[in-house]
Amino acid sequence: MASCEVVILCLGGFALFRRWGNSISESWAYALITPLMLLSALFQLVFIAGSPFLSGAAEILLTLLAAVVVCRQRATFREGLTAGRAFAAANPTGSICALLLGLYLLLAGFALPPESEHWPGLATVLYLQKSGSVLSALSTPPPAAAIGPLPPLNVAILSHLFLRFNTDFGLGLFGFMSYLSIGFTTYALARRYAWPPSAFTVALMVVAMPRVVLLATTPGLELLPAATALFCLLAVYRAIESPNRRDFFLTMCALLFTVSGSAMDAAFPAVMIPLSAVLLFRRHGFITWWNLLARRLWTVPIALAAILLFSQLWLAAFNFAHLGQWFGSAGFGSLHFNPDGIQGALANLVRTVFSSAHFTRPFDLVCNWALGFTVSGALQRLYDFLLAPLLGTLGATGPFVIQWLPDERIAWFGPFGFLMVLPAVGYAAVRGPRRLKAIAVGMAGYFFLVVLIAAWCPENVRFFTLFFTCGGFTLALFLPPWYISPAGRRRLQEIAILLVLYASVFNLQKPALTMPAWMSGANVAIATCIGATSASACRPAALPAESAWLASGWGRDRQEPSVRLFGDHRVAEIAARVPPQAPVGLVCRQPALAYPFLMTFPRAELLDAATVDLSNRWQGADDADRYLIFVDFDPRVTDLGPAPELLWQADPLQSSCSGSLIRIPRFAPAAANP
Repeated sequence: MASCEVVILCLGGFALFRRWGNSISESWAYALITPLMLLSALFQLVFIAGSPFLSGAAEILLTLLAAVVVCRQRATFREGLTAGRAFAAANPTGSICALLLGLYLLLAGFALPPESEHWPGLATVLYLQKSGSVLSALSTPPPAAAIGPLPPLNVAILSHLFLRFNTDFGLGLFGFMSYLSIGFTTYALARRYAWPPSAFTVALMVVAMPRVVLLATTPGLELLPAATALFCLLAVYRAIESPNRRDFFLTMCALLFTVSGSAMDAAFPAVMIPLSAVLLFRRHGFITWWNLLARRLWTVPIALAAILLFSQLWLAAFNFAHLGQWFGSAGFGSLHFNPDGIQGALANLVRTVFSSAHFTRPFDLVCNWALGFTVSGALQRLYDFLLAPLLGTLGATGPFVIQWLPDERIAWFGPFGFLMVLPAVGYAAVRGPRRLKAIAVGMAGYFFLVVLIAAWCPENVRFFTLFFTCGGFTLALFLPPWYISPAGRRRLQEIAILLVLYASVFNLQKPALTMPAWMSGANVAIATCIGATSASACRPAALPAESAWLASGWGRDRQEPSVRLFGDHRVAEIAARVPPQAPVGLVCRQPALAYPFLMTFPRAELLDAATVDLSNRWQGADDADRYLIFVDFDPRVTDLGPAPELLWQADPLQSSCSGSLIRIPRFAPAAANP
C-alpha cells in the first residue's frame, strides 16, 4: 500500500508539473523528488505535534487528490508514452538495457533487506515511533539516554512510511527513486548544452557510475540528498530562465532538504545558497522577485515554514535543550575533523584524486593477465613510494589504502567519474558559459570544503556522491557533437551499460550471483580498508558467500544481514526463547544494533546501557517473567537480582561481538549497573 501511495503521488506530480509547462524530463525529475519532500515534511510535523496517527488521514487526502489529477490529465500520460516510445526508437540499445537493469535494481531494492550500514537511520525512526513524538524521544529518560541526540530527519523520517507497519520491505524504493531522478535531472540539464542523443549519453554515463548504482538499492540516506542537490540546480536554471515563485521556493526548500545525516551536509547549502542568490538576483534583480512574491503574499509564510522545517534548526534546539548536543549521526557515523588545516586539506586532495582513479576490478584483472600487474596496485605503490613519506598522516585518521571493490562503503565512481566528470567540472569552471561556470565553481568550492573539513578515511567517499552526481551534467559541454561521433556515443553507452551490469550483479553486499573466484578475499580487503564500521561495535559484516537472493530466501529472511554482522543467529534464537507478549528490555551500547531486535520485538523497551534501571516503568509487569536482551555486550548477571537466568549467550569463537538473553523471574527485586 505504501509503495502504491508513492507511485500515485509521483504520477500526480508528473501531471501537474507537465501542465505547468515543464518538459517531460523536467516533470519526471520534479515528480520523483517533491513527493518525498512532501512526505518528509508531513511526517516531521506529526512527530513534532506528537500525533503520528494524523499522517494517515493526510496521506489518504493527498493520494486521492493525486489520483484525481492523474484521471483528469490522462492526455498528458498518453503524450508522455508517445514521446517515450519515440525516444526508445531513437536509442534502442541503451533504452532497452537501461529498462531491464532498472527493473532489476527496483526489485533488489524492494525485496532485499537493508544492510547494517543503514540501521542507524532506521533505528532512529523506530525509536521515534515508539516514543510518539520528538519531544518524548528526547525527554523520556531511559530511551533518551540510549538513543542520544537525534540526527537530521529530512531523509531518515521517510522510512516511517514502511516501518510503521513493522516491515522493511520496500525501503529501497527511496534509493531507486533517487537514482531515476538523477537520470532525468541530468538529462534535463544536459539538454541546455547538447542535443538529445548527447544528453541521453551523458545521463547514462552519470547513472552508470558504480557507486550510484550500488546506492540505488538502499534506503536513500546518501543518494537522496545527492539527487535533491541536483534537483536544486535544475530549479535554479528554470527560475533564471523564467522567473516564477514555484521554482524559487522549491530551490530554497530543496537546498535545506539535503541536510540529512552528516555534519558535512551543511557544506552544500553553505555554498549554494549564496551562489543561487547571486544567480537569481543578478539576472533579474530584486524588484522582479519582490513583485512575484507580493502577488501571492500568502505563499511566503508557508514557504518560510517549510524552509525552517527542512533546516533542522528546530531539531538542533530540541537536542541541545534536552541532551546538550546539537545533532546525532544516522547512517554515516561520526565525522572526524581534519586537525591539520590547509596542509591536511592538500594531503586529502591528493588522496581523493588517487582514490577517484577507479577503473573497477575487471579492468584490474585484465591488466594483470595482459601486463602482469594491477593498476590499483601500481597506484598504491606510487603513493607509498612518492607521497606517503611526504604526506604522512596529515589530515588522515589512518593509512591510505586503494581497493577497487563494488561495495557501497568504499566504492568510487568508476572511469567516468575520474576521466570525465572531474575534467568536465574543471573545464566548465574555466571555459563554460557564465551560468555553468558559476555552478562549476560552486561545486569546486564544495569539493574543497570536504577535503578541508573531514579527516581522510576510505568511507569519506560518501561525501563526494553529491559532487559527482551534480557535476555529471557538465559532460554535455565537455563532449560536444563535433568532438564525438554517433559511433563514439554508442561506445560510451555500451561502456555505461557494462558498468551498470557489473555493479548490479557483483554488488558485494547484494550479489545477484554467487561470487566468482576473482572476488575472493573481499572480506579481508574491506576489513583491512575500513576496520570496524561506524554502524556497530562488531567487525565489518561478512559478505554473502552466495547470491543475496538465495541467502535471504528471495527476501523472506529479513534477518540475513544481522546473521552476517553478528556472526550468529542471535535474533532468531532469542526470539524462540521469549514467549509472545512477554515484557522485553533492550540494552545496547551501539543503538543501531537494536534495529533487528526492534523489528522482531516491536513492544520492547529501550534501557540505558550505563545503568539498566529496572525500577522504572518497564518493571510494571511484576506478574510476568521479564526478559533482558543485551545486544552487544554481556552483563554481570549477579547485578540483575538474586535469581536471574541466563537463557542464551553468544559464542565468542563464532560471534563477532558479545550478547546475552537474561530472564528475570516475576517478583524479582530490581537492580542496576551491569
